[in-house]
Amino acid sequence: MKIKTQFVICVVVFSIILVFIAASVALTEQQVSQLNTQEQTAGNIEQGASSLNSISIDYFLYQENLQLSRWQSSFSSLSTDLSTLKPNTPTQQTLVTTVGGDMQRLNTTFSDVVTYLQSAPRNVSVRVDPAFQIRWSSMAVQGQTLAFDSSQLSNSIDDQARQTNETNLILIVSLVAVFGALLATIYFMVFRGTLRSVGKLQNGINTIGSGNLDYTIEIKGKNEITVLSTAFNQMTNNLKNVTASKTELEKAQTLLKESEQRWETTLASIGDAVIATDVFGKIVFMNGIAEGLTGWTLTEASLKPVKEIFNIVNEQTRLGVEDPVSKVLEKGMIVGLANHTILIRKDGTDLPIDDSGAPIKDKDDKTTGVVLIFRDITERKKAEEAVKESEERFSKAFHKSPVPQIITRLSDFSYIDANQSVLNLLEYSRDEFVGHNSAELNLLDSSKRNQGIQIVGENGELRDFETNVRTKSGKIVTVPTSSETITLNGQKHLINTFIDVTLRKQMQAKLEEYSRHLEDLVEKRTLSLKVSEERYRLLFDSIDEGFCLIEMVFDSNGKPVDYRFLEVNGAFERQTGMHEAKGKLMSSFAPNHEAYWFETYGNVALSAQPVRFQNEAKELNRYYDVYAFPVGEEKIRKVGILFNDISEHRRLEKQLKDSERLAAIGATAGMVGHDIRNPLQAITSDVYLARTDLTALPDSEEKTNVQESLTEIEKNIYYINKIVADLQDFARPLTPKLEEVDLEATVHQVLAHLNIPGNVTVKHSIKKDFPKLKADQSYIQRILTNLATNAIQAMPKGGKLTIAASSKDGKTTITVQDTGEGIPEDVRSKLFTPLVTTKSKGQGFGLAVVKRFTEGLGGTVTFESEVGKGTKFVIELPV
Repeated sequence: MKIKTQFVICVVVFSIILVFIAASVALTEQQVSQLNTQEQTAGNIEQGASSLNSISIDYFLYQENLQLSRWQSSFSSLSTDLSTLKPNTPTQQTLVTTVGGDMQRLNTTFSDVVTYLQSAPRNVSVRVDPAFQIRWSSMAVQGQTLAFDSSQLSNSIDDQARQTNETNLILIVSLVAVFGALLATIYFMVFRGTLRSVGKLQNGINTIGSGNLDYTIEIKGKNEITVLSTAFNQMTNNLKNVTASKTELEKAQTLLKESEQRWETTLASIGDAVIATDVFGKIVFMNGIAEGLTGWTLTEASLKPVKEIFNIVNEQTRLGVEDPVSKVLEKGMIVGLANHTILIRKDGTDLPIDDSGAPIKDKDDKTTGVVLIFRDITERKKAEEAVKESEERFSKAFHKSPVPQIITRLSDFSYIDANQSVLNLLEYSRDEFVGHNSAELNLLDSSKRNQGIQIVGENGELRDFETNVRTKSGKIVTVPTSSETITLNGQKHLINTFIDVTLRKQMQAKLEEYSRHLEDLVEKRTLSLKVSEERYRLLFDSIDEGFCLIEMVFDSNGKPVDYRFLEVNGAFERQTGMHEAKGKLMSSFAPNHEAYWFETYGNVALSAQPVRFQNEAKELNRYYDVYAFPVGEEKIRKVGILFNDISEHRRLEKQLKDSERLAAIGATAGMVGHDIRNPLQAITSDVYLARTDLTALPDSEEKTNVQESLTEIEKNIYYINKIVADLQDFARPLTPKLEEVDLEATVHQVLAHLNIPGNVTVKHSIKKDFPKLKADQSYIQRILTNLATNAIQAMPKGGKLTIAASSKDGKTTITVQDTGEGIPEDVRSKLFTPLVTTKSKGQGFGLAVVKRFTEGLGGTVTFESEVGKGTKFVIELPV
């Protein structure tokens, strides 16, 4: 069978298997997606069943129309979710039917309870009515049954989704294994025989190519390899017939092979990378260095265009660079790369190189190819950059130095560079000065010049060599000069430093003359020192980092116990908050300053070793990054301190950790709320039944005590329920349902459910005709409940709670104000942060929920507070 036919059959088989695998995976993925949707719907049903139990208890406690609306909304949503479930198993179908029946029975019982409560006489407590107790107990049992059946349904769908995922994974692994087995089978049955035939053909070609024209390639089978072997045998026979002399041919082949081996050995042994191409720019040879630098082996790159292997771009523009092979073939001469050339290796990494290309010519001077030589210049570039950076630093220091300096070439003592200070001193421009020597510019007397050259020749340097220098205008300047030998570009140079002491010499010469005016001179000198000190102080105070110079204080045992500030800069006060510290002890500002600071600075003073650290100064309420270093001799015990206030940076790190902690709280909020509310419902029912049973008992002190205990239990149930609600409200996604909200009625409902002490007066100025809000009723109720509860708790000694509202310019403003204790200054900046509270109990979610719900409605919340006078919260909502 022909190789082409074998290949077509393999491709068809592979395609069929791949299509089958893709279809299987797509089908199972569709099933998994459907099950995930069913799983989410079942979870919603389970949560909705729990919600119905909570609503029934709320209605029993408060008997408001709001709870009826919530019941209808939750029951309708639950019915919709149940109708969308499409169970795949008889068990699930049974559970769906059971849950639907549970819902209908619970709805019927709830309607019966509602009807009974609405028609019950107001002068008789329904809690002692046996008929109501029967209805209420039946509803509680049906609610628990609905919660259990919905949980069973959710668990069943979860198990089915998990099993389907496992089946999908097993199917994919099995199909991949089958595909691999098929590949192995095809290789052993088809391609191994073909490869063997190709191997025999290749061995035969190599044998014949070595000069053995009597060799015949073995022919088996009927395919393209057989045809090719037959043709090659015929070609060998024809070549043998037309060869004039086999001996001469073998000798020529031997010489050619030796020449090629010498050529390849020579190129392979070159330390640089070598690539050889033919006249068409295709690669015929690469040495090991070229393979390493390009990432391509000779086998991979052979007969490929050189552009594909030798991919070069400009380092700065990243644009392609014309390859040198094309230039050589075009011009027929040696060419080199421009600077900043980058080789893109096979793996995509960059490599800086330089290279050159030369033509390969035959005996007739005809170009038969190109040899390309290149090398890795990474280390050279690093060295050049290091030298360049060093030279730039030296150049900046040299040219900006206020001390006059000259660089002199040692071979001919010509000036090759000079800074501006020396040009100003000698009154020359740079063009007039650089390139000349002292003799040409007539700067020095010849005797002094020769003396200085002799000293440099003997010692290699010059130290405090005092001489007179003549400026361009002819003025004589007295300067002591020093010279150091340096190497620039491989040549010896001198760097000469001058100090103009002409004025000092003149002052010495006139010292006797000025002795009679000593007082005036001292005054002038004092003024000069004052100006110098002011310049130093200006520089000192301009540093952004805080700096201080301290003197350590040790006790009789040599233990560091304090330090005195000797100098401080302007940034010191900004970064410490300490004013007028110079001359004062640290203990005068921070009596309880941590011993760590004294011990650290004392160790620096005693050991003369600098230290870098970060630590908190608790009494200053700041966190610092500090570098401390010794100043002066060891016995002086002075320490210089450079520091930065990094308190804000540390605060941001803490805020990030708090955010991560809140994320973990949010992840568990739903589960915790569900697990807590179920037992709360049972406790509420038990308290109700206990109170009902207690009513039938005769009056006694024990009965009164138990009734008071039940009242406290109900208060704590309400408090636990509020904590759970706050936690869930803070963690759950916000999906407000906008509707018309009667603000005046909502305020009445909120106040009716609050436990308002007798010493708190409540006032609200919201009229019945106040414009209705477009908002979520439950959000508004929670916001007002939390703010009013906080206001009451802020007035333990009594006070006044005021709720007001106004509508203007498309906004509704609601204020909740108390006359309580006010909010401390240090808490205000983080008042709406979760887990922050000013009360003795509570988790600090109340105001965080207020802010979250307000912003969820598109509004804002702010506050005004004065310690001892009260607090006012302001809610602004769009109408």
